[in-house]
Amino acid sequence: MDIMVAKTTNKTLVISARVLHKKPVAIKNATLNASVARPFISYISTLLIALLSSTAANAADWKVTPTFSVLETYSDNVNLSSQNQKSGFTTQIAPGVTVSGKSVGRVKLDVNYSLQDVISLGEVQRNRLYHQLAGTANAELVDQTLYMDARANIGQQNISALGPQGTDTTTGDTSNITTVSTYSLSPYLLHKFGSVATGQARFTHDQAFYSSGGVADSTSNAVALSLNSGQSFNDVFWGLNYKNSKITSDNSQSDRESKSTSGTLGYNLTPKFRLFTSAGNETNTYATAPGASTGGSFWSAGFGWTPSDRTSLQASYGRRFFGKTYTLDLSHHTRMTTWSAKYSQDVTDTRTVALQPKAYDAYIDPTTHQLVFYRDATGNLSPKILDTPFLTNDVYINKLFTASVSINSGKSNVGLTAYNSVREFQVSGNSDRQYGGNAAWTLRLNPLLSSNVSAGWNRVLAPASSLQNDLWIVRLSLIRQFVPGTSGSVELRHQERTSNQANSDYTENGITARLNMTFN
Repeated sequence: MDIMVAKTTNKTLVISARVLHKKPVAIKNATLNASVARPFISYISTLLIALLSSTAANAADWKVTPTFSVLETYSDNVNLSSQNQKSGFTTQIAPGVTVSGKSVGRVKLDVNYSLQDVISLGEVQRNRLYHQLAGTANAELVDQTLYMDARANIGQQNISALGPQGTDTTTGDTSNITTVSTYSLSPYLLHKFGSVATGQARFTHDQAFYSSGGVADSTSNAVALSLNSGQSFNDVFWGLNYKNSKITSDNSQSDRESKSTSGTLGYNLTPKFRLFTSAGNETNTYATAPGASTGGSFWSAGFGWTPSDRTSLQASYGRRFFGKTYTLDLSHHTRMTTWSAKYSQDVTDTRTVALQPKAYDAYIDPTTHQLVFYRDATGNLSPKILDTPFLTNDVYINKLFTASVSINSGKSNVGLTAYNSVREFQVSGNSDRQYGGNAAWTLRLNPLLSSNVSAGWNRVLAPASSLQNDLWIVRLSLIRQFVPGTSGSVELRHQERTSNQANSDYTENGITARLNMTFN
């Protein structure tokens, strides 16, 4: 199947799309789960829509960069087991490709894909193939009127805190790892009513797939309408919003429909200080504990303060059907530091969290509870095994606080994070809590050599099962660039988990050597 894109030289990109579209591959001692291969058609459709939309542009500049990495790890406890400790070597080979492109004012595409082959010496059953994909596309289909957003992601995460918590796909119990695959297509109309108001009508179709773990595959269709005040309103600002979403899943008990209508009114007391309030009504149809409410009227009131371009603070207080609500968003920047603190409360579920936009950062802690990719110490895009305590089909109220500070002095960068997350499940009535912190220090020793030291602590509490797990991880790495496009690293790590559950304690020491190559 050949696809021609007007006025571009995109053969390599089309070839890469065709490779991903192949049928599931059967490899000796390594399998591709059918539920992982199934969403690929949807991913390809998502990316092709973005590609074909580029024909509306007069010119496009696409950059295709093949990548390759090989990793060798020795671990003294590959299974992260308290009783059945086994040492061994694990080889990871990951060919990949990054595709980025931007046409003049029309289309922007960023795709990172790799196929990770994990080979364990001495433990054949651990051999696996893993897909990792992070793709986004944005297109302006009709000038200043019709737009399209698209996302596709594949990655791995732990299923349960009761099992070993592998920091990547080379260690831990493979039965406690699931591959999460998501994609989203979201066309929307944008229209300005002169200087009076701006309106938006958005439709979003998305799907989420899980290779294992008991979470149901699901599909969602949602409509969102908004009308917000324009430049004619100086000190006063207002907004009207309507949302309607329906989720259907393989497990009909996980089907869910949500509707909400709300209005916002605010006033700028000064150019730097504003007050606002919002009110509305919501309905949520999902299974819940007897007597529990799932909807009703809601309101909130708050303020925003922006004393300078470097500092902003917004906070609110209100009520929803589940009780009092609070929000906080604080950020502050100086020449060398960045400070942040956030608190939020919302009704969500596992698939909604997985579909949230993905982040790209130097180091990711478990505060976001999202399926994310991160740039590791070598600058290589890698999948992050998440520390979400338990995957579930239950709807829950998520109360999340995060705080972070980073200090950058040029050659040295220090990052500190802290987090606290409480999930209150609406069907079972149970809850879990996760809190902890992370610290990382990167030092550039010379233009070609840098070091990194990081440490993290995470505690998981699940009162229903009387669970308490504490996990410590310490890493030390050296990163060397050999020639442009080729770098290598050596990392030492130590992790230790203590638990009040029988046979759940373990320690592990490992050393990893990695070679990364990009072919520009």
